[in-house]
Order: sequence, then C-alpha cells, then structure tokens
Amino acid sequence: MLQSKAVDLAKAADLLKVCMDEMCRLRNQFEDVKKEATDIAQKWSIRPEFEKKRLRTVKRHFGELCEDQRLEDPESLCRVTVYYRTLDIITTQLNFRFTGLHEVVSSFSVLEPISLQNLSDSELYEKASSFVKNTTTMSSFPEVCTAMLLFLTIPVTTASAECSFSKLKLVKNYLRSTMAQERLEGLALLSIEQGTARELNLSKVTDRFAEMKAKKKEF
Repeated sequence: MLQSKAVDLAKAADLLKVCMDEMCRLRNQFEDVKKEATDIAQKWSIRPEFEKKRLRTVKRHFGELCEDQRLEDPESLCRVTVYYRTLDIITTQLNFRFTGLHEVVSSFSVLEPISLQNLSDSELYEKASSFVKNTTTMSSFPEVCTAMLLFLTIPVTTASAECSFSKLKLVKNYLRSTMAQERLEGLALLSIEQGTARELNLSKVTDRFAEMKAKKKEF
C-alpha cells in the first residue's frame, strides 16, 4: 500500500503507526506466534522442535566477580536472540526512518484533503494560523508558499524511481552498449509503462508512425 500511487502522506503515516503498534503487540505474544508456527510446521510434516546445541565453555579470567547467565533452554534462546531481536530491529528502523515523515504530516496537516473535507471552518482557521505562525518565524511569505508547494509534491516512497533504474539496467546491457540515448529512453519508457503499452492499438500506432515518416514528393 505504501508503493501505491494513490496513497498520500497522511495515509502513509497512519499505516506506519498501525505497523508500529502491531510490532509492539507481537513482542508480547511469543506463545501465540510459536503456536502458529507449530501448526504450519506440522502441516508441512516438519518436527516443531528447537534445535539443541552444545554450549561453548568460556574460560574465566582472574578477578572476574561474575559472568552473564547463559540461556540453556533452546526455546528461551530463540525467543531472546531471534524473536525479540528481530522485532526490536524492525521497530528501531521504523522509528529512525519515518520520524521525519510524521513531523511533516503533523506540520502540514491543514493541507491534507481529509482535513479540508472533515474539519470545520474554525478548526481549519486555527490549524492554518498555527501553521503560518510556526513557518513564518524565520521565513517570508513566498518561502511559505514554496514550502507548501514542496509538501504537495513529496512522494511517499521512491519505489517508482527505483523500478525505473532497475528497468534501465535490464534494457541497456552489455549486448546493447552502442544504443543511443533516444532509443534507450523509448525502450525504457515502454518497459516502465508496460501496462499502458499493452493496451495500445498497434495498427493505429503503425499507421501514425508511417504518416510521420512518409516522404511526400511533388511531381
């Protein structure tokens, strides 16, 4: 859903919040996740058992008062080193990567279509006044307008651009090293917009191409 062209920043922020809440909820539901994994393993004829490994003995040095207690139970070891660790990494990365997105959405919430549709005139005026007050502290009116225009063009993700670069790598390979820029742009556009290209009427395209390239000579 985050890669959809129709999603806006407010919707993306809501989806990310739901994802964060789900990660936090899963951290306290290890037993439910284990039961689900056990059912899947039994369905696939796999023994649902934690692999038990031999623990390494670590030499203790002189002067050590104590050592960390090691987990000997395979299930507890998997829960701490795999399950909790994975969820913590996901939660940390979501916070690190999308904190700025939530701040932008909160600052420019008055421009969101859902706000313009649902809020009353007084609420819109209050949000607009707060937005102007926060943005005009060190800025002029033209800069505020520029910031608003930039907000309206901020993409949620860069998936489309990344897919375009991937298509370029597929189109221009080592066997097509002498391809000119115009031909490369045309083939890349057809590859990126292949959904639209498949709906084109090839007969009409061919006729139009022939009309454009036809050389008329007067006799």
